[in-house]
Amino acid sequence: MTGIERCQCRLNRAQRNHLCANMLVWLCFKELAYKTKQTVYQLKHNLMSDYLKQQLRNPTIAFC
Repeated sequence: MTGIERCQCRLNRAQRNHLCANMLVWLCFKELAYKTKQTVYQLKHNLMSDYLKQQLRNPTIAFC
């Protein structure tokens, strides 16, 4: 969900920072999900869906 399993950091400090950032994201998702009365997975799906719709309407990267 937050990318913890994809960490490729080798240094202890970098691993710690990566884990802390992921936990912070998870807590923000949990708080927002609670406020909107959704699950974390519904919230993430809706955010990604809205982003993808916006990008399809107005792409920010020009493809040649």
